[in-house]
Amino acid sequence: MSVSATDVIDIAPEYSGVATAKINRFIERAKLSANEKVFGIKYDLAVTYMTAHLLSRSVTAEEAPGADSLIVTQEKVGQLSRSYAQTGSATPSSSLELTKYGLEFKRLVRECATRPVVITSGIYPA
Repeated sequence: MSVSATDVIDIAPEYSGVATAKINRFIERAKLSANEKVFGIKYDLAVTYMTAHLLSRSVTAEEAPGADSLIVTQEKVGQLSRSYAQTGSATPSSSLELTKYGLEFKRLVRECATRPVVITSGIYPA
């Protein structure tokens, strides 16, 4: 199976207003970040989440109204406005931590990544 724009919109409905051609371009970019051998049967899911993450970092408010997956650093209501600094532990260590889709991709990486296995030599009973 391969990932389609419909798959991306299923997990990220806020991008339903984004052109299918643009989503398809981002699917191709996301494939560069996901190794099919690492993710196995979850490869398509990993590509889908990475695509949504990349889209969330690039779409305009007109393309995806209501998309708020980035960390809030400023808010304004009427005359009142506030800004927040991203310092210390609140600062993400990678861009994947900036979106809920990137965080889900990281979870899949942890889940699917192979752990080293220690093999010792010795005499085993027959």
